[in-house]
Amino acid sequence: MTDFTMRQPPPRERQPTAPTVTPDVDVLDAEDESTGGGTDFPWRVIVHNDDWHTFDDVIIQLQKATGCSYARGEALAMEIHTKGKARVFDGPLTRCMAVADILREISLNVELRG
Repeated sequence: MTDFTMRQPPPRERQPTAPTVTPDVDVLDAEDESTGGGTDFPWRVIVHNDDWHTFDDVIIQLQKATGCSYARGEALAMEIHTKGKARVFDGPLTRCMAVADILREISLNVELRG
């Protein structure tokens, strides 16, 4: 009788599930904390630093939520780490809520501002 063994497929590289277009964003300054309130622009997604997520955790989740490149996710993760928070996405309320929900999947500290 022939011995058949199941072979595992090679691991696949993680692909972002969101669109690949990500606007440039900056760390919020104190004077940049105005409120708009409507459902259109400018809503923002802000991620706050914590002591339990690794850089890779944050980078991968940013890629998944915003569709950014690894390099962009790495730069945002460094801003979150060094500045305490970073604005990671701008857009209409519904899109920002979707991005925030994906970031919260791993319990990142996320804030929405409009």
